[in-house]
Amino acid sequence: MIGKWKYSLFLILALMFSFSTASFASDSVSVVSEEMIQSADTKVTLGNGIGYIGFLSEEPVFTVSGYSTTHDQYEGYFYIESSGEVLGRHKVTVYFDYDGTLVKVKKNNNEYVGTSTWEVKSGYRVDTTDKDSGSVSPTYAYGTATFKLYKTGFFGSDFQNSVTIHIYCNQKGKTTVERNYN
Repeated sequence: MIGKWKYSLFLILALMFSFSTASFASDSVSVVSEEMIQSADTKVTLGNGIGYIGFLSEEPVFTVSGYSTTHDQYEGYFYIESSGEVLGRHKVTVYFDYDGTLVKVKKNNNEYVGTSTWEVKSGYRVDTTDKDSGSVSPTYAYGTATFKLYKTGFFGSDFQNSVTIHIYCNQKGKTTVERNYN
């Protein structure tokens, strides 16, 4: 009997240690600061007391076999406006190949539109939906993703808010970002 108890205690302690060390793997943000809000590319009040800020990160261009590759990354935060408490973070990344005449979305890590969510507060859920990419024309391509915030509870999940991020690129490598909110 004591052997099973020791094994259970060891397993519980090992799991607690692995969860506590995992939180140090990335830059953790539990509260959106006033400085973050002021420096954000996007600041929006979504409703239900929830705010949203987003940051665009344009990456350097590199050229291989006549095609240049660029990618944009957009990171966003859902947060409680009254306290700044982060409810969830997300990121979307889209790569484009262009040559001055044509542009296309480039596959990266087996995805055309890369997305991730993290630091989702207990009692909430962030789902990624409507991932899509393609060409509007031979000279204009896009990648898009929607992030939906839900409040979870005993009786299911209630939709709170969403943000859709569209990243566009033309044949010359100029990128633009559009955001839609609900």
